[in-house]
Amino acid sequence: MITVIQDSQEKMPWNFRTYTDFVESQVIKKIPTGDYTILGHETEFIVERKKSVDELALNLGQLYTRFRKELVRMREFKEAYIVCEFSSEDLINYPATSNLNKYSWNNKKSPIPRMKGKSMYQQINTIQEVYNLKFIFAMNRANARDTVLNLMKEFDERLRTQIRTS
Repeated sequence: MITVIQDSQEKMPWNFRTYTDFVESQVIKKIPTGDYTILGHETEFIVERKKSVDELALNLGQLYTRFRKELVRMREFKEAYIVCEFSSEDLINYPATSNLNKYSWNNKKSPIPRMKGKSMYQQINTIQEVYNLKFIFAMNRANARDTVLNLMKEFDERLRTQIRTS
């Protein structure tokens, strides 16, 4: 059984409490990096959630300086993931899949992302190599939460296996 730690600044958190066969509890506290981790493994396992392609586009564009600092911190973890609540197709087809209105997209003064999906996809591939983390495109919110639960289970099982063999 594990305790999931959810960052206190997470605005639309995933609920892991219903998975009582694996999750003992879910606590909310400040996490310096990422949105979710496992109690006792806060420096080894981290998940950053991306709700939309628009959010990711901002992180890869206008907010990249701040995002890069987080990527640098994530590089120190044994396992680091950026789990997206959208598909890789949504990313590739961006901005056609954007939730932003077309006026905002064309308005040069608007503080919104103007990146194209294909260039973001190339940037993501570079980030994965440089920062030793993995992007996962989970299609939707429910799949993203379930994917993170499975990543936590796999991490926990690897730890248990290491303990048994040592």
